[in-house]
Amino acid sequence: MKKPIILCVDDEQIILRSLKDQLKRCFSAEYTIETAENGEEAISLIAELQSEGKELPVIISDHIMPGIK
Repeated sequence: MKKPIILCVDDEQIILRSLKDQLKRCFSAEYTIETAENGEEAISLIAELQSEGKELPVIISDHIMPGIK
């Protein structure tokens, strides 16, 4: 069975890396952790995951980023 995905979106790499590490420590057995560095990348990744039929129950996103919020 494929694991559902948690998507983290932030334009600051250090925050994104830290968040991914923390989530992996706590949830790696149950979830796959994916990241995107901006809104456009997140939208593209979401479309790709949906086309592959993957479950994406959680998106953790910075609200104030350049470009798409």
